[in-house]
Amino acid sequence: MAPPLRFASPVIPALWEATHQHIPEGGMTDTLLIERPTAVDGEWGAATTWTAVYGPALGRVEPDWNKAGLVVVGGEPYRPTGHIGAIPKDGPAIEPGDRVTVHQSRDPQLIGRRLLVVEVGRSVHAVQRRFLAQPDPEEV
Repeated sequence: MAPPLRFASPVIPALWEATHQHIPEGGMTDTLLIERPTAVDGEWGAATTWTAVYGPALGRVEPDWNKAGLVVVGGEPYRPTGHIGAIPKDGPAIEPGDRVTVHQSRDPQLIGRRLLVVEVGRSVHAVQRRFLAQPDPEEV
């Protein structure tokens, strides 16, 4: 019987994250503001206020044409336009429901856009905080 396989070194070398941190952060050329909703009870009922949790500071947002799933609208398949984004890994935790406002971007069509985070990326070897977002339906 053959002995069990043993690996001489881990698949991802030690200090990999530290030596590769500059790569994703080098592509973060957009300026983003990330806000979290909080409910405030007022005279006329609960209202939503937005509290900044990040920025305005560097990040990245770009259209995500390949990862948006197909949905059926009126009997026809439709692929909603989503966006992928990232901020540095030392930024705050991002949560679904957070609102992202793009202040500056290399893509002029994104400037001023508001997006809602729908999913947050998770990774053991994270070198950035990633998220998926959809256009904010309340965008003016």
